[in-house]
Amino acid sequence: MSLFVFPVIKLFKGKESAKPSRRVIKIAFAVFVKLMALVGVFKFDIKGKEVLAGDSACIVISNHPTLIDYVVIASMLDNCDCVVKEKLWSNPFTMGVIRAAGYIPNRGSEEVIESCGRSLESGSVLLVFPEGTRTTPGKPMTLQRGAANIALRCAKPIRLIHICCEPSFLTKEDKRYKVPAEQPVFKLRVGGLMDVDELIEGASNPTIAARRLTEKMKQELSRDISQDVG
Repeated sequence: MSLFVFPVIKLFKGKESAKPSRRVIKIAFAVFVKLMALVGVFKFDIKGKEVLAGDSACIVISNHPTLIDYVVIASMLDNCDCVVKEKLWSNPFTMGVIRAAGYIPNRGSEEVIESCGRSLESGSVLLVFPEGTRTTPGKPMTLQRGAANIALRCAKPIRLIHICCEPSFLTKEDKRYKVPAEQPVFKLRVGGLMDVDELIEGASNPTIAARRLTEKMKQELSRDISQDVG
């Protein structure tokens, strides 16, 4: 796609090529997810896909247990923007997709927040993983405050996504070629839209508000959904 598809989109759409490129990425990822289910690499148990597909101008915040979390979420969103590590912009395996989609490089807090604000005002769904990297199995979740600061400054609703994978597979500690004896079940639950002002009611300053919002997100994203059947 980086060699043949995205350059054609750029040729015809110019500066407006990001949105159609994101649609192409969505389709490619959806095919990939279906292929993984078809050949038995994963069993997917996803609740709330239809709700997520209708989102716009909101912030989607998710925990990050596996290597394919971004792929699965982006496969359900027509216009998914994302904050990514700056070094991925020069990685030969990822730079083509990232540049075509117009994702936001994590270069500095103020620049990132301004870029996120412009993206949200244009109607994009902004995907953020506040852990910054994949969760280390067995260790407490640690969230950076960047996601809370973005939500507070941009004043857009947030939607939390809970992900778990049982048995553990494609985590930060796993070798990618070490497949579990049992078929892993990738479980994803889409939460409701939440108003940021209601979550931080009574906070006396932005620092306390960011701390309070981060703690609320941590409580929600740490919730065990492994036994959830609803």
